[in-house]
Amino acid sequence: MGCLYDKAWNREEFQQRMAPDVPVEEWQSLWTPLSGTGITQSNMLYIQGSNLATTDKFLDAVRADNGQIVQLTNGEAGHWLPVQGTSFVNQALEDWFAGPDGDSLDIIPYDLPSFTSCSPLVLRDVYTQGFRLTGDRRPEKLEFYVRCAGDVSEEPSINKISCRPHHCDGHAWCFVANHCRSNRFAPFNRCSRLSNQNPLECVQPQ
Repeated sequence: MGCLYDKAWNREEFQQRMAPDVPVEEWQSLWTPLSGTGITQSNMLYIQGSNLATTDKFLDAVRADNGQIVQLTNGEAGHWLPVQGTSFVNQALEDWFAGPDGDSLDIIPYDLPSFTSCSPLVLRDVYTQGFRLTGDRRPEKLEFYVRCAGDVSEEPSINKISCRPHHCDGHAWCFVANHCRSNRFAPFNRCSRLSNQNPLECVQPQ
């Protein structure tokens, strides 16, 4: 990277090499002779790891082009993604790929263990039944909450699913009452399989 920066800071040589048909004095930004971001794709997701070559003018251009910006550790991350920044970047990427009207959890998330300890096979079956993950991440829990597929409202109706066979009459997973207690020795409000296994009345795939 040092060689790249060395060439970039030699402005006249860099500009003539990158765009020999554009006079040096007509360049409109640090990295491109074009105005704005210099990138023809609108609605970009710009992940800023450093202040070294990112100006406020460029960030304003990203926003003006309906883009989104994720800034890491006050601009001190450099070219490496720090561990404490991964969750912000991952969520931003999921939302960006889903699109403005999309559902970022319409597919089983790659970081499934951060949501639940239930098996990926259980989640696959749940998804084929027309349900989608929602609510808080519960990493070490054999349970999770779901909503109907396609319901992307801010406060969707949700219900709890357990993947403990002793809650589900031997089945791999089942709907249980919200806020029930998972401990089999709990004296009251213990989780058990609901008689209605579509309590959210979701549309079931044919």
